[in-house]
Amino acid sequence: MIPRARLALLSGALALCAAAPAAAKIFTPPKGCNVYLTVQEHGCIVSNLYRCTQDKPGDQWRADFGVNGAYFVSKTDDQTQWIESLDLDSGSREHLQPGAPAPASFSKLLATGRDDFDFSTVNQQGVVHRFTGYDKLTGESVTIDGVPLQRTEYAMTASGPDGTVLWKATGHEYISKSWRTFFAGTGIWDDKSGKTPYDNSPARMIQPGQPGFAATVPEYDCHDVMSQLLLPRKTAVE
Repeated sequence: MIPRARLALLSGALALCAAAPAAAKIFTPPKGCNVYLTVQEHGCIVSNLYRCTQDKPGDQWRADFGVNGAYFVSKTDDQTQWIESLDLDSGSREHLQPGAPAPASFSKLLATGRDDFDFSTVNQQGVVHRFTGYDKLTGESVTIDGVPLQRTEYAMTASGPDGTVLWKATGHEYISKSWRTFFAGTGIWDDKSGKTPYDNSPARMIQPGQPGFAATVPEYDCHDVMSQLLLPRKTAVE
């Protein structure tokens, strides 16, 4: 399933990448939590993945950073369900609604090669958003910095409380079987403004003790992203 943080990026947080990079900084997670992976991604993003002792087994967090700092934090469980997310720019927080018709299931994806999902989230104002779609293994695999990843295909549709389609997204992502998590890839974001291609594929996967671990400054494509924002809209839309 497309990582929740990417949705925030694609629906507005992309503007965070339009500033000049700051000096390198190190991410410090909340008390009782430990970073286990830093991912430098294409599209001017760096993500720090961490786990907390006070959470349920299998729960994990992801903090996403643009060149202006952290903009999104999300929590998933061992089935990669979106348990909680926080847009740091707007202050909007969403939680998973219980009783989903078809909860996301990482175990089913691994066992059968496909997982169809249908679930909803609710924000602090009580607004409900529904997400439907699928993830499917393609049979392809890659290794980045010694980390084996499996490639997926996905499609997702988001709808508002009245059933109106807010956006659609399709593309390819990656999963780690051992870490039980998704990593973004390439795709098409389709909303009322048009279709926008994106590439947030992992460029580097940095583990504890390696240079760049827990970094908060993105390293890849920030100049390209800034240039895209300055182009006429029609040149950035497929």
